[in-house]
Amino acid sequence: MTHTTNEIADAVRGACPAHGDSRLVIREERVPTGIPLVAPESLVADPFPDFEAEIYRLEARGERAELIAHPVPLNGANPSAAYIDWCAFTVPASQDFAFGWIAHELQETFGFGLIAKRKTGLYGYKESALIEDGGLVAWGGKNQRGTVYVSLNALGCSRIRSWSTIHDWCSKHNARLTRVDPAHDDLQGTAMSIDRAHALWVSGGFNGGGRRPSAHPAGDWWGLTKGRTVYVGERGNGKLLRIYEKGKQLGDPTSAWVRIELALHSKSRVIPLDILLKPGAYLAGAYPCLAYLSAEQCKIKIIRKAATISFERRSKC
Repeated sequence: MTHTTNEIADAVRGACPAHGDSRLVIREERVPTGIPLVAPESLVADPFPDFEAEIYRLEARGERAELIAHPVPLNGANPSAAYIDWCAFTVPASQDFAFGWIAHELQETFGFGLIAKRKTGLYGYKESALIEDGGLVAWGGKNQRGTVYVSLNALGCSRIRSWSTIHDWCSKHNARLTRVDPAHDDLQGTAMSIDRAHALWVSGGFNGGGRRPSAHPAGDWWGLTKGRTVYVGERGNGKLLRIYEKGKQLGDPTSAWVRIELALHSKSRVIPLDILLKPGAYLAGAYPCLAYLSAEQCKIKIIRKAATISFERRSKC
C-alpha cells in the first residue's frame, strides 16, 4: 500500500503516543555545490522508471516505532555485477569465551589467520583486536547485549573465499549486518563517468519514490588529475552512493577507471543477508539509473589493476 508523506508522519505519531514530539522530518532538496559539471538547461531528461529502492515498514524499536527501510534487489539483475567491498556485523556470543570463539570462527570459516589484541576497546565495546590485513573485532561491555562486532575492510573482503559460506554462517549464528558496501568498477569509464553521474542526477536518474536525493561533489575539480567524486545521499541517513575516479585517485592522471560504491548502514534500516549473495542486484536496485549494471565483477582483477597503477606511479618517481 502506498502512503503519502503526511499519512506516514501521522502513522508514526499515532504509533508512539508516549513520544508526542516524534516527527518525520522531510529534508529539502539541495543543489550540488562547487563547480557545475553540466549546465542543467542543456540536458534532456532521461525516461528513467521511478521506483522505490527500499520498502519502508513501521516497526517497533524498543519503546518507539520507527520507519525501517528494507533494500530491494532488482529482479533479473546480474547478482555478480558488484562485489562486497566492506562488511560489518554483530553476532551473539558468550562473553566468557567471546574472543576465543570469534578468533576460531574467523580462522576456520572466514580464512583469516593472526588476530592481535589491541590495548583499547572500540565503539563502546570493552576490548578489541585486529584481524591481520583484514579488519577488526570487538567484544565485551555491559551495553553491547552480549554481541561481538566484526568489521572486514576492503582487503579483508577480498580474502573471503566464498560469500555463500559467510551467508550461511551469519544465518546460523543470527548475525546482524550493520554495514555492507557493494561496489562496481567501470575500468574503461565507458558506461559511467563523473560528468555522466551529474547529468543523471539532474535528469532524475537517482530519484526514488518521486524524490531527488541530495548530492555534492568533492575532489580535484580544478586540476582534474587526482580524481573527482560525486556523492549521492547522506551518510547520516545510512545510504550513501559514491561515484569516483578510482584510477586517478590511485595516481594515474589519464585513467578512465570509475568506481560506483554504495555504503549501506543499519541505521533505521535492515540489511538483508541476501545482499551477500547478490550484491549486484542490490546495487542495481539502489537507484533507477544503475539498473544497467550487468558486467561480471572479479575482485582479484580489480586488486591487480590497482597494484599495476601503483607500481607504474612509483616507477615514474
